[in-house]
Amino acid sequence: MKAVGGGAGRAGASRRPTRRAKVKPNNARRNLLISALIVLLVVVGVAVWVFSAGPSESTSEFKWLTSLEEAVEEASAQGKLVLIDFYAEWCGPCKLMDDEVYTDPDVRTFLSEKFVCVKVNVDENPGLAREYNVAFIPTVVVLTPSGVELGRIVGYLPPDNFISELSGIISQS
Repeated sequence: MKAVGGGAGRAGASRRPTRRAKVKPNNARRNLLISALIVLLVVVGVAVWVFSAGPSESTSEFKWLTSLEEAVEEASAQGKLVLIDFYAEWCGPCKLMDDEVYTDPDVRTFLSEKFVCVKVNVDENPGLAREYNVAFIPTVVVLTPSGVELGRIVGYLPPDNFISELSGIISQS
C-alpha cells in the first residue's frame, strides 16, 4: 500500500530531517533597515499632511491678544473694532467656541478683517469682567477703538450664527 500524500515516488522521504532556513545576518540587517525606512516614511508623510492642512494665508493673519490696551491701540491704528472674548478655562461653552468657532476659516477671516481680538480670562481679570458687566461666559463684547460698546454676544453660537450676529452689531454702528 502506498502512503497518501507527501512522499510519493521517493523512498524514505519521510525519514529525512527537514532543513531549516537560517536567517543570515545580512538579511536581519536588511529587514531592520526596511522597517526603519517604512517608519520614517510614515512619520514624514504624517508631518507633511499635518503641516499642509494648516491655516491658509488669509486665516494666518488672525491672532488673539491678551492685553485690552494693546488691542485698543492696534484697532485705532488699523481702523478696526475691538472684540473681547471673556472666557474661563473651566467653561465648557468657552472651549466649544475655541474648538469649533474660532478655528473655522470663515470666522477667522471675518475676525481678521474687521477686528482686533483680545481674550480675557475672567478668573485672572475679575475687575475687567466687572467693568464690562460680564455675568455669563462666554461673552463677546464689541467696542469701538475709543471704548464705546457696540454690542455683545452671550453664550455659544455656531460659526455661521456667530458671523451673522457680529455683522448685525457692525451694521448698527
